[in-house]
Amino acid sequence: RSKDLYDAPPAGTGHYAWRWDDIWFVNLNLKPGDKKEVIPGSTGTRLAYPHSPLTFLKKFLAARSNTKSRQIVILSHYSLKSSRVSGSERTAFCKLIYQAQYGKGPFSGQKLSKNYPVAAQIHGHDHHLPDYTLTSCPSPYSSIKIPRCSVGNPLYKGTKHPGKLNFTIFRLGNGRLEAVGVKASASNPTGSWSYYFKK
Repeated sequence: RSKDLYDAPPAGTGHYAWRWDDIWFVNLNLKPGDKKEVIPGSTGTRLAYPHSPLTFLKKFLAARSNTKSRQIVILSHYSLKSSRVSGSERTAFCKLIYQAQYGKGPFSGQKLSKNYPVAAQIHGHDHHLPDYTLTSCPSPYSSIKIPRCSVGNPLYKGTKHPGKLNFTIFRLGNGRLEAVGVKASASNPTGSWSYYFKK
């Protein structure tokens, strides 16, 4: 349904949002930061352009009705704590979340819950085992705590974890996030599982 979708930017940015039950999922494509990144490589350099994700997030939140209970899930390629996200980008993201909590700056009223406004940041890039970390925003926004989940490396034929499937299962709703990091045999994925974490 159109009321459960938000896709306002120009085509090709990779930013969009959708609502599932009582949670909005907000995809910020590359990272929760606006700086372009020059990446050197063996065949030359390439430019990673994030397409102004914080502007998208601001417009998305401003378009929502005022509420004291809304939580969002942020999805992006890079983690909020990645070295690819600068300190100033991290602070700008957290400031925007804070302003949405308290109806400050660009927001005419409260847009996000004061209790875990970001229910989770789900990211990839690391290509390692599923991981869960509770991250505090930098000062002066350190009251904001964000659960970060790396979804893991599902490539069971890779050299690091041959024969294993590594993935994360999430359950969200009623203001609650549950996450489980799973290890399963690639040859018997519906057999017994072991767990990296349960939160």
